[in-house]
Amino acid sequence: MIIMSTAVRRPSTGNVPNMRRPSLISTHKHPPSVDISTSGRAAMIMTSAQTHTTVPVSKMENSFSLEPSEKFPYSEVKEIMKIVMHDMIGNMSYDAEECTTLSANLADVIKQKVKEVCIPRYKIVTNVSIGQLSGSSLCLTSRCIWNEKFDNYSEYTYTNGKLYAVGLVHGMFCE
Repeated sequence: MIIMSTAVRRPSTGNVPNMRRPSLISTHKHPPSVDISTSGRAAMIMTSAQTHTTVPVSKMENSFSLEPSEKFPYSEVKEIMKIVMHDMIGNMSYDAEECTTLSANLADVIKQKVKEVCIPRYKIVTNVSIGQLSGSSLCLTSRCIWNEKFDNYSEYTYTNGKLYAVGLVHGMFCE
């Protein structure tokens, strides 16, 4: 079955050859209050162009630096981890549920204390792992893509005879 369209294209010319169809805007004289040159879309374009004011541009230098003012203070960060772990863990024994929340709390406290000491524009990533000392071994590995000129890490391992805790803090400079 073939369906034929009944739509008819209107010619753009009037009855007279080589003449375009008359405009929808009448060309007769308008009262003085209406200006035909500024009606419709053209009026919106002209109005926005007339009301546009130029703002003076002030010359400013870039405020960012591509290098930190100081390097990551890994020895201070290690000392922070040592103090926080001794204070929060103490002589506690291993309990899986308790150590799960403790490791998250340790990571938060260490991160906040490192941010107080650390240089601005360093991103701080903190990991804390807690496990039971039972004669088995454990290997922790960390990898990261960074700029070896500015970025660094600090780690500290705490043991109390019943459990161990490994804290790792990465400091990465945000360019």
